[in-house]
Amino acid sequence: MIEKWRGYMKEQNTKSKLKKTKFDLFVIYLLIGITLTQLYYAFWSPPPNMFRPLKRMPKRNYINSLREGLLRTKEELSSKEEILLDKFQSLENRLVYATYGEEALMECTYCKDISDYFYFIIPTIIWSYITMWVVLGISTMSNNKANMRTYGTIFLVGCGIFELYTLSTADIQNNKTTGTSEFLYCTTDFYRRLAFSILCLGILLYGKAEERSAMETIYGIIRNQELIIQRNKAINIQRTAVLRDENLRKIFEDFYKTRETEDNLDPGYKEARDNYLSENGIDKLAELYVNDITKMKDLENETGFASEIRNTGESSGSSSQ
Repeated sequence: MIEKWRGYMKEQNTKSKLKKTKFDLFVIYLLIGITLTQLYYAFWSPPPNMFRPLKRMPKRNYINSLREGLLRTKEELSSKEEILLDKFQSLENRLVYATYGEEALMECTYCKDISDYFYFIIPTIIWSYITMWVVLGISTMSNNKANMRTYGTIFLVGCGIFELYTLSTADIQNNKTTGTSEFLYCTTDFYRRLAFSILCLGILLYGKAEERSAMETIYGIIRNQELIIQRNKAINIQRTAVLRDENLRKIFEDFYKTRETEDNLDPGYKEARDNYLSENGIDKLAELYVNDITKMKDLENETGFASEIRNTGESSGSSSQ
């Protein structure tokens, strides 16, 4: 336990957290700023909607009441408000206002058919997604957030397709008959900004394990090597203990003999083994090894025989003297 505690403390001391660069801080501030901006526009500054207090499309007589209510807060109406109130006399214009927003109703000069209003707001919606995609690319340039680029792109594309599909399938003709509307433009704008905020928070909070410094990498390699050595020693001790015991040694030998016999009976194993031996030249290496041992043995015998003859000659010479 003491050794483990020492190892843990050593690891904590050698572990140095990488400092954030100026670019990392820029990305953090960028994501926080965009998140707060999107939440502000979603909850406190949504698109203009004069019919927001109502739960259904107002009738024509409500427009007169709306004009009177605006005149209570100001002396006279602006030219934009006058034009807007005049357009509200038509139920179709009120439905366009609720479905595609004030900008489409007021600024689309070429719109004649209802589908024209939808095509008019497409560039604005797509541009908001392109802007968010650029932010996604900038904020995921670091290695620890690179994985979020793919997921974020899929998320943005999915949200964009769903929003455009929802707006394109809005049944204004049916609403014109029933006189009801769900204020689709404001709803989609709210959820779009909420989705952008969630994406920014996800990028901000997500991060892979920080890259280790050179010293941390070295200490990690050393710890792994020490672990391998300790396990290898344990295996050797276990094998030695097994081979020292007569019964265990017999079981050990019988097991591997049985295993070798079973492997030799398997044609696939034999083919793989022969291919490996032939590819790596094991047979030739074994033959060379045996030949070297034989040559060394012959040389040793010749050397011993020569020394024996020399010793015999020396002993004969000394005896003759």
